[in-house]
Amino acid sequence: MRYLFLFLSLCLLLPEGRKLAAQNRHDSLRRVVTQRSWNIAAPRMSDDGKWLTVRKVYEQNHDTMLIISRHTLEEPIEYGVKTGNIVFVDNNHLLIHDSHTTEWLSLQERESLYFEGVKRVQVLQHTKQFLLHYNSKENNRLELREGNRGNLLNSIDYVKNFYMAEEDGTIYVVS
Repeated sequence: MRYLFLFLSLCLLLPEGRKLAAQNRHDSLRRVVTQRSWNIAAPRMSDDGKWLTVRKVYEQNHDTMLIISRHTLEEPIEYGVKTGNIVFVDNNHLLIHDSHTTEWLSLQERESLYFEGVKRVQVLQHTKQFLLHYNSKENNRLELREGNRGNLLNSIDYVKNFYMAEEDGTIYVVS
C-alpha cells in the first residue's frame, strides 16, 4: 500500500516537472534570442557590394555599428560603439565620424588612422579623396587626403566654411 501511494504521488508530480523543464528551456531560449538578435538600421553598402555597414538597434540604444564582409557573413569584421556618421570613401575604405574624432579605416588591411578635432567630413567621390575640416583649436584647418591611404595632399588654415560644386567637384573655400 505504501508503494502504491508513493507511485501515485510521483505520477501526480510528473506533469508538473515537465512543465518546469519546458519553462526552463523557454527562459534559456529567450535569453539566447535577446542576446543574439537585434534590429538593424542605416545600412550602407560599398559600390562593389563587398562590404556592408549596419547599426544594431536595441530598446535602450542604437550606437553599435557592424561592418560585415560578403565573404564572411557569420561574424562582423569590425564593429564600433558610439559611432557617428559612416561614409565609404571607396570600396575598401571607410570614414567614421563622431562629434570630434574621425577614423579612416582600411577594411582589407584592418588599419586605422585617427584625426582629432574634426568638425566636418566630406568625401569627394569622383576622385576617391576626402576633406577634413577641423575646429578652432586646430586653426579651422581644411585638409585634402587620399582615400586609399589617408595621406595628406594639401591643407589650408583659417577656413570658415567650404562648398563643393556638384557638377565638377570644385571646392570653394570661405576664409
